[in-house]
Amino acid sequence: MNAPANGTRRAAAAHEEALPAGFKMTELGPLPEEWQVVRLGEVFQIQQGKSLSPKSRSGSRMRPFLRTANVLWGRIDLSTLDYMHFEESEEQRLALMPGDLLVCEGGDIGRTAIWDGQIQPCYYQNHLHRLRSRRPDVVPTFYMYWLETAWTILGLYGGAGNKTTIPNLSQSRLSSFAIPHLLLPEQQEIARILAAVNAKIAAEEGRRAALAALFKSLLAELMSGRKRMFTAEDAEDAESLFFSAHSALSAVRKNSPRRTQRTRRVYFFLCALCALCGKIEFTAEDAEDAESLFFSAHSALSAVR
Repeated sequence: MNAPANGTRRAAAAHEEALPAGFKMTELGPLPEEWQVVRLGEVFQIQQGKSLSPKSRSGSRMRPFLRTANVLWGRIDLSTLDYMHFEESEEQRLALMPGDLLVCEGGDIGRTAIWDGQIQPCYYQNHLHRLRSRRPDVVPTFYMYWLETAWTILGLYGGAGNKTTIPNLSQSRLSSFAIPHLLLPEQQEIARILAAVNAKIAAEEGRRAALAALFKSLLAELMSGRKRMFTAEDAEDAESLFFSAHSALSAVRKNSPRRTQRTRRVYFFLCALCALCGKIEFTAEDAEDAESLFFSAHSALSAVR
């Protein structure tokens, strides 16, 4: 009777011996010895959102709320927002705060992103779980990346197969998930590194999208005959325009950073165009009145045509 148990213990002991120095075997797999394994509900307060109903589609307190479609892996997509009526008590209970994690209860189960307070106020529906830290030694961004790793790479909580095997992710099951807990500075450093890499990926994707849009624009111009092949004179004019824009932006930097929402959009549009040239890197404080520069550039481009 004891032979299988002894064999299991020997196998476990042999596996422990094979681990790198400073690691231990846990239910999550090999982890550094200093890391603890705790339950998600121990470090996060978990709250499901409000159910969408025909009655809530109208009322005197219509508020924006997030759906599962707004919560992507590692980011919130606010391109489409829905609204429903929230009572005052519901607003107090379901208002999102910066640092809250949002986890999909249905659809792509487990998909997680962090709320950064992009708009205020904002709420969420019942197909999302809100995770709010219970303790000061918790970095939500670290756990956002952990949950993505656990679901999409390690398959610890069911992985992609969860869509069919488990129709939804209950609050009790989410609360029972085993997670690592490590010292605050280590959480912060890991989160910082991953966020920096993520930002680089987003910047490259943005650049690729801008280049793709430029290609489509040129394709339409060239294939329709509206634009002939570029000449050396066109190139000289474009180069002159670029350096004129560079000089103008450099001068604008000396002024106060006050700008309207419209000016900000125009400014970032110009930044995107100039960044494609690989010549200048801009910051949000670089310009006060980019709108006039935009229209100057527009006039100059019209003259080049």
